[in-house]
Amino acid sequence: MIGKLISDRYLLKAELGQGGMGTVYIAHDDVLDRDVAVKLMSGARLGTEGRSRLLIEAQTVAKLKHPNIVTVYDAGEFEDQPYVVMEYVQGVTLNEYEPDGLERIIEIAKQICAALQHAHEVGIVHRDLKPENVIIEPDGSVRLMDFGLAVSTATRMTEDGMLSGTVFYMSPEQAFGYEVTSQSDLYSLGVILYELTTQQLPFEAEDALAVITQHIHAPVVPPRAKNEQIPIQLNDLILSL
Repeated sequence: MIGKLISDRYLLKAELGQGGMGTVYIAHDDVLDRDVAVKLMSGARLGTEGRSRLLIEAQTVAKLKHPNIVTVYDAGEFEDQPYVVMEYVQGVTLNEYEPDGLERIIEIAKQICAALQHAHEVGIVHRDLKPENVIIEPDGSVRLMDFGLAVSTATRMTEDGMLSGTVFYMSPEQAFGYEVTSQSDLYSLGVILYELTTQQLPFEAEDALAVITQHIHAPVVPPRAKNEQIPIQLNDLILSL
């Protein structure tokens, strides 16, 4: 796909990464003369209904304007593949980043909360909050991406190539297939904070179903039991989330 011109406007320059539902490229917007990120989705895996929903949600998410949220610029279809054009943000994802102490972890959490608050106030739920969707810029700023656009429930691959990812951060109501609300995002934030402060996930297992079962039924081991340096207030906040 490198070198292809999407919709007579976006020239694909290089691949940035792959996920369960498609590939992200850095591209040049020939109309506005700027680099952008283009997420080219797998139309076959989305289906007709999924493609329609993706485009509608892209229009909704494009209304979000916040310094901690990656802006959506455009959406459409190219050769039967839906695509979303986003602001190109340099940095590393949170799962690749090592925060320097609890103060830095709290600062990251504050910026994630600011982004979530903005989205929730206008009725937008992320639905797939996880470290892979949090970008840390070179200056330390935090940016959330894929608001409302994530339709895959498994994007982190195991060593043997099996998909098993998002279930680690999934709220119980989402696992049940119930309506996903802003509280689901807060649950996922709690899992992220647990992982950042303890270097462990609260629930782990060999397969996705076992992880989901733990989210629904298993008690959470307090993070302070794994890291005594965690202040009691932060410990209680994580458990509440």
